[in-house]
Amino acid sequence: MLKAKCHSLQAEMLLWRTGYRADPLKFDGSIKSLLTIYETHSRSTYRKLRPGSLRPYQAIDY
Repeated sequence: MLKAKCHSLQAEMLLWRTGYRADPLKFDGSIKSLLTIYETHSRSTYRKLRPGSLRPYQAIDY
């Protein structure tokens, strides 16, 4: 049973390292995650900002 769990965790880690994320809009507790959700969520007010207001947001490199 322990060996099976180790294999499962190893497979999960390898998927994670390749960039696969199950849900990109899932909050993981980090500021980067919070900002990513704010910028990409379909109901976010970020999408309603005018181009001049977007400029300061886009200048930030996480």
